[in-house]
Amino acid sequence: KCIVLSNSSKNILKNYGIKESRIKVIHLPLDIKAENQSKEKTEKNSILYTAWLQPRKGLHILIKSMPYILKTISKAKLYVIGSEGPEKKYKKEIINFIKENNLEKNIILLGKKSPEEVNKYLKKTNVTAVPEQWENMSPLIVMEAMALSKPIVASRIGGIPEFIIHNKTGLLSEHNNPEDFAKNITKILKNTKLAEKLGTNSKKKFRETFNNTKIIENLLNTYKSLL
Repeated sequence: KCIVLSNSSKNILKNYGIKESRIKVIHLPLDIKAENQSKEKTEKNSILYTAWLQPRKGLHILIKSMPYILKTISKAKLYVIGSEGPEKKYKKEIINFIKENNLEKNIILLGKKSPEEVNKYLKKTNVTAVPEQWENMSPLIVMEAMALSKPIVASRIGGIPEFIIHNKTGLLSEHNNPEDFAKNITKILKNTKLAEKLGTNSKKKFRETFNNTKIIENLLNTYKSLL
């Protein structure tokens, strides 16, 4: 038996020739207590990115979307949390783009932060952006934002669309398209009712999908079937 975390991963294994009957999709048990913690006052027109600073996480796509966003929302602000990845020149390219486009006041590079500080920024920002470029299961930040009822704009890639259903639990953008990210982020920032709807639905989806009791029970039953 092969246990995978999403249907996207399941399809990848099927393409490698593994029989579907041998693949079991079981979501990762998550210990996210963020939804029960105190409320942080939100900052108007704010966006959060939190991930490694490396090409496959797509920060360059989000950075390039900012000039489009600022045409409509001049005071929009992007907070970037994350450590430098192995590609050292990538961060330099990000910094150069920010300087060349006079975005220093609109894009704040915060560096690495503790889980508690990440949680604080998740709460204070209006939109969580996930410009993933790699077909992985789905970044943990998606689940953390869902647990907090935060509107999410994410790449239509890998396992993400299994959790972010377009126009229901979030908005999906083409993974390599800055203008598409800008359009969806602007849509949420300008429409409070849409933001509330997406946030409410994402939290509901989180609770339905990541029921740890059911997930652990499913895992135990799968292991027992192998004995």
